[in-house]
Amino acid sequence: MAVAHPIRFDVERFTLPNGLTVLVHSNRRNPNIFVGVYYRVGAKDEPRGRSGFAHLFEHLMFQPTANRTGDYLVPMTTAGARDVNASTLADYTEYHQTVPTNALDLALWLESDRMAHLTGGLTQRVLDEQRAVIKNEASQTPTQVSRPEQRFQRDFYTPGHPYTRPVIGTTEDLEAATLDEVKAWHRTYYGAGNAILVLSGDIDVATARARVGRYFADVPRGPVPPRIAAPVPTLTATRRVVYHEPVATPVITRVWSIDPRAARDMTLLQLAGQTMTLPGPRSLQSALVGEGKPAVHLSAQLDPGQLSTVFSLSMTVRPNVSVATAEAALDAAIARYLAQGPEQRQLSAIAALTDQSLLRDMQDNVNVGLQMAVGALYMDDPATLLRQRDWTAGATSAQLREVAGRWLSRPFYQQTILPGEPEPLPPAAPAPDATLSTATPTTADPTPVVDRSRMPEIGPFKDKVPFPKIIRTRLANGMTLIVAERHDLPIVDVDVRFPVGTQANHRYAPGAVQQAFGWMSAGTTHADEARLTSERERSAIVLDAHIGATTSDFTWSTLTRNVDAGFALAADMLRNPVYPQSRIDAYNQGASARLAAYAAQPQGAAGLLLANALWGDGPGGKLPDPGGLRPLTRTMLTDFHRRELGGDGATLLVMGDITPAEAHRLAERHFGDWRRNAPAAVPVMPAPAAAPRIILVDAPGAPQSQITIGQLVPPHAIDRRPAEVIADMTLAGEFDSRINANLRQGKSWTYGFEGSIADTAHGPRAFSATGAIETDRTADAMREIQRELTAFVTTRPITATELKARRSAAIRAVPAGLNGDAAVMQAILRANDHGRPLDDAGRAGDALAKVTLETVNRVARETFRPGAMTWIVVGDLATIEASIRGLNLAPVEVRDVYGRRLR
Repeated sequence: MAVAHPIRFDVERFTLPNGLTVLVHSNRRNPNIFVGVYYRVGAKDEPRGRSGFAHLFEHLMFQPTANRTGDYLVPMTTAGARDVNASTLADYTEYHQTVPTNALDLALWLESDRMAHLTGGLTQRVLDEQRAVIKNEASQTPTQVSRPEQRFQRDFYTPGHPYTRPVIGTTEDLEAATLDEVKAWHRTYYGAGNAILVLSGDIDVATARARVGRYFADVPRGPVPPRIAAPVPTLTATRRVVYHEPVATPVITRVWSIDPRAARDMTLLQLAGQTMTLPGPRSLQSALVGEGKPAVHLSAQLDPGQLSTVFSLSMTVRPNVSVATAEAALDAAIARYLAQGPEQRQLSAIAALTDQSLLRDMQDNVNVGLQMAVGALYMDDPATLLRQRDWTAGATSAQLREVAGRWLSRPFYQQTILPGEPEPLPPAAPAPDATLSTATPTTADPTPVVDRSRMPEIGPFKDKVPFPKIIRTRLANGMTLIVAERHDLPIVDVDVRFPVGTQANHRYAPGAVQQAFGWMSAGTTHADEARLTSERERSAIVLDAHIGATTSDFTWSTLTRNVDAGFALAADMLRNPVYPQSRIDAYNQGASARLAAYAAQPQGAAGLLLANALWGDGPGGKLPDPGGLRPLTRTMLTDFHRRELGGDGATLLVMGDITPAEAHRLAERHFGDWRRNAPAAVPVMPAPAAAPRIILVDAPGAPQSQITIGQLVPPHAIDRRPAEVIADMTLAGEFDSRINANLRQGKSWTYGFEGSIADTAHGPRAFSATGAIETDRTADAMREIQRELTAFVTTRPITATELKARRSAAIRAVPAGLNGDAAVMQAILRANDHGRPLDDAGRAGDALAKVTLETVNRVARETFRPGAMTWIVVGDLATIEASIRGLNLAPVEVRDVYGRRLR
């Protein structure tokens, strides 16, 4: 396959005298810039007794420095930054944000400040606070998910290998960490010489050189960090191990070691994994998964690492099939693949889809920034994706057969998980020792060129978002057609939105709406599933469906040259699904297992229980019913399709490299005569409840309590919405909102407690907020939440300072919220649903700027009713029930996950 469309991916790299590597990519599409800092330190670098230090610093870097009081997030969010966050991996730790162009100086000041001066602000109180937050984070990670991975790491790697320790660390090591050790970690690994700064977006190289040089010139280079050496795993013989876990059927996973320096081989192995696991005449999927075959699921994955890369195949065995039978079938399927390779037609189609995905990623400054950083970290080439694109485009079946044969014919590690009681997890071998720096860092430039006594002022705000040209018309059958032209990439995206969602399930059966859309790919009256898959692959068409409570979206995306084929395939699937009986039978047979999984995780039921408490047993609040399972039938699905889906009432949004005339021709041809037959009326929703409730659900032994609060609020009103957004941000909608600031930053009782108001177009909406709280602080947290809610609308309303900060943050965040075509499409559809101008989102800042202090507090009082809040608390009732009842916040009920009252 020849590369279909040239990519403009100009990456400039330069290095400051202090060793800081800077990567710059210019994209003037939107007035924002992705700013990322990547440090070459991760969990793999942690020496003996310091597990979890890399992740601990992910938290500490947001705390005060010698020059800045308060949380890093406060000035960033006030400036309108989006996605201000960080993550820790085995190989590196990264910090990122997307800022309006005018806030670049602020972002660079803040990043350079914490790189150079964090230790001056670190105190014992800060360390203790963040340790407590991490404990709560660790409690939210289900141990059964990570246990097989931990077993693999300890089996596959040599004892003490850097990839054998969990990123989050151990409680013992975190508790033992001293303030001096933490500061030494920063001095050792957080120097400019160990970092990569990535800038992607509305910036040029000249500006980047000047600004970065100004803010980072005096940051210390830092010492050469100690590196823990580890050999690439080499298996001289296949190793098979068997463990037990609470799984429904056995899972067989095979893992091969791959040279992490073999960039081309890794790219081709990723392609091989796709050809193995998608239906095709030579794929493992077709040989192993399906009716009468030994597996119900198959996946392939390449996990790259700086020290070790692995390729894995995982197969979930079909019930009543022996492990020996399944393993023999897997052996045969792999041998056949290694002998024949994939079908070239399928490989070319997958390569085309991969290239289309890459073209789409290039719209987004965040994705581009990530690609640059990962390329630099793993291959010392920030433009690695261009080489990967060429390898993918030129891939042949013979190449994949050769590469797969070279690596997958070697000895492998096989882990078989059987249903049963898990074996104890043995302790990990200790890591080697390493020496951290105790020297006082020296600045690269002894004469600072930036004032550290105050943060930079934010420059003039570039608030104009370049919305595409939008035209709205209507087809003869009543379907709304919206066309948004944007010709910079050869891609056309389409979204058909229907005015029906999961609330319609009550008229049919649980899951009917979801499966009616999900099984459209299982065959039509014109083509079976295999033919649909073949047509989708041949024309590089990406299809998806998204089901909401009151709306559903069917989407597809194609290259411009395949737009006719995309419309034809999507129309056939939407209009002519057959809903195979085999799919329906399998779905019904799995009902008991789905109920068991639901009951096994009571914390996950909190959202459904809240909906039931607010909306009742009607369309918006129906809970699973173990005693009245209603099986899904083909008649239900065909009735739903005939009654609820059709052109009339639907909206067809076409965006990208297409003209309105062409879009109208295709829409009329494929959808112009499609109508619904007697759609059901939209149900009337209840009025908000006036009385508070507390519903308790038992989760014996749970280390945390899941607290969820909510109530119904007035319907959407355009004149109220801007003030509502600001009130929501202040109370619960942001990291530094009042409730989260109290519970996480002030008391360290939770990893996070956040919420929002649903932006549904019609009828009452729900406000909800949730978070996991330390068990012994459950009642205390409820008291604090109630106190914050009450003060918000009485004694401590939003202040002028809060209004100014929140309003500015919301206005300045508008461009970043429209970064990429997917975000713009959703904004257009949202405006259409609300009866607003289709480019409304691009002018949202004008409405936000008009919000006054009197207006925002009036809207807050009208919206939030502390005395009528519904509480769902899922936790260890033996520990928390008595103290909750003692609060006397509201009448208390104890129910199970199905909503049945127990007392």
